[in-house]
Amino acid sequence: MTQYFVYDSYVAAGRPKAEAAVMTYAQNNYMHSLISGAKLDAVVDDIKKYCAKILEENKRFAPVDIRLSDERYEWDGHRTLHIGQQSLRLRKVKLVIE
Repeated sequence: MTQYFVYDSYVAAGRPKAEAAVMTYAQNNYMHSLISGAKLDAVVDDIKKYCAKILEENKRFAPVDIRLSDERYEWDGHRTLHIGQQSLRLRKVKLVIE
């Protein structure tokens, strides 16, 4: 079973308010977490639902592009979850030692 570890984030300066709020949500809920490869789409959907809630609450906020990098472009086990101009960085777990 493929697992990914959310190990880092990139936060851009001067980001729009909705993007900042969504990124904060994603960091608070997913940083330093193990996520099953089968659950990555569910994580993206959860972040998108949170974004939709924020946009519904404030019609002046701009939409945020939320997407997972294509697995075909994965390099050395790294994936990126894009949140506007920002991102969470994921790395494929090589081995779990318990």
